[in-house]
Amino acid sequence: MKEIKTIKPFTRFLMTIGELPSSYLMSMTYEEQLLWFCNFLQNTVVPTVNNNSEAVIELQEYVANYFDNLDVQTEVDHKLDEMAESGELEEIIAAYIDLAAIFGFNTVSDMAVSENLKNGSSVYCLGRETYNDGKGAFYKIREITILDVIDGDNIVAITNSDDLVAEKLPNYEINQINDAIDTINDTTIPGIQDQIDTINNTTIPGIQDDISTINNTTIPAIQGDINTINNTTIPGIQNEINTLIGGNKILVIGDSYSNAAQSGTPLWYTYIANWHKKTVYTTASDGQGYAVGTNNFLTQLQNAYNDTSLDNDKVSEIYIVGGLNDLGNTSINVSSFTTGVNNTLTYACTNFPNANIIVVGILPFQWYNYYTGTSCFTAYDRASSFQNALSTACCNSSYTNLKFINGEYFGLCQEGYFGSANGGGQRHPSSLGEKMLANFIENGTTKFGSIMGDSNSYIKTTPITCSQGTPEIDFVCETEIGVKIYGYTSGTALDVYMSGLPNNAAYLPCTDETGHTSFLYWYYGAYKLPANAGLSGGTIYFTVPWKLV
Repeated sequence: MKEIKTIKPFTRFLMTIGELPSSYLMSMTYEEQLLWFCNFLQNTVVPTVNNNSEAVIELQEYVANYFDNLDVQTEVDHKLDEMAESGELEEIIAAYIDLAAIFGFNTVSDMAVSENLKNGSSVYCLGRETYNDGKGAFYKIREITILDVIDGDNIVAITNSDDLVAEKLPNYEINQINDAIDTINDTTIPGIQDQIDTINNTTIPGIQDDISTINNTTIPAIQGDINTINNTTIPGIQNEINTLIGGNKILVIGDSYSNAAQSGTPLWYTYIANWHKKTVYTTASDGQGYAVGTNNFLTQLQNAYNDTSLDNDKVSEIYIVGGLNDLGNTSINVSSFTTGVNNTLTYACTNFPNANIIVVGILPFQWYNYYTGTSCFTAYDRASSFQNALSTACCNSSYTNLKFINGEYFGLCQEGYFGSANGGGQRHPSSLGEKMLANFIENGTTKFGSIMGDSNSYIKTTPITCSQGTPEIDFVCETEIGVKIYGYTSGTALDVYMSGLPNNAAYLPCTDETGHTSFLYWYYGAYKLPANAGLSGGTIYFTVPWKLV
């Protein structure tokens, strides 16, 4: 069972910064992460803090001088001006008018020509014909009705309105108006005064307290944190880096997949070395494996260790990539293969204790023949047993610097990944395959991804052919391959040929874009779908289980 690796706290913290891809951070050693973080603090964080130091001083001076020159009356006047500009004061006055205001005029004629009255307004005229003629009265402004008789005394027309009149109030309503006036004097005005007192006694002092807290506590605390970073954190990290830094070489152990003579260029490890700014030392050679070859993987490790030009302490990663030559040599069984694997891994972990050991599972070599042929299921069983032996040895190891990457699915159905530089068909990665293999190993996953620093995606070619339409690989996983066929015509029979894949299913369910389902059935070397099988024309979908035994 594969060991589940947890993300270390410091690595997880660096991921939250968002400056580098997570996969890139995961591939970095601890000292590389520390070096990057120190560089980030020195070149990004500290300059930003220093650039804002003048703003902090200005804030302190502003706070120190603010209340020395504070005029509360000026602040209140300023607040009233703001309320007037925003319309808030007008709304308060309008509400006051609606509830309790009484308009006063010298005469009835003055009231009649007023432009401020509206439906519901209350009015008191100090005289009817002239000021203080003893005929003053209260009026209520309302809408005119068909029953109204305008006489200029009891019912008065409002000149500036076509539908408003002033109706003289009987004496009993005068007491209600007087009560309203008393309410204004006894409640409303004192309430407004209370709010002004609250502003003077509570709100403004509260603001002053908040500013004092900022000045006396918050700003000094920030300055203390800055001092801690400058005096403790950065020097501490730098000390750790100075102590731990040193690994800047990659050691590659392997077969012809890591030998420039037979593969595309540049080789996969060149990309990884460039990404991590490291140099490569390799002893890989053709035809070698864990248990085969005079220069097998254990011997390659021993030769590298004994080469004084390598400087073993500078090796940060060891990549061991191979095993296909063991699989292809029928004199090697699982037991002898496992012994070779254990001896190789023990030597690597023991003699290079500070290096990360990355073991890549057996990669396909001319993958059509790797999984197929006259004895495809027997060949698959052997490949599976060797893969399991390699992964078990890695995952069950007690060494913490050992990582296993399952490689058996790399390049599945991707003919463009393989070239023919060595003749005899698709044997080794093409130049595109080298890029994708580097990305595959870097991300430590069997899923396909984009090339780091390159927007090209993998080529969707497939060994699947059909009598009509165009087939394309939709997805690839460990148990099945998703297939699309574009341009399917429902009135014509469909034959699908998949001789390049180990599959023994009698029927394959397939669906159209509307969700209707039918079945491809196996018959004499092809999967067949009769004409008018219930599927709509267009694109149809099915999956191919490729691990059936």
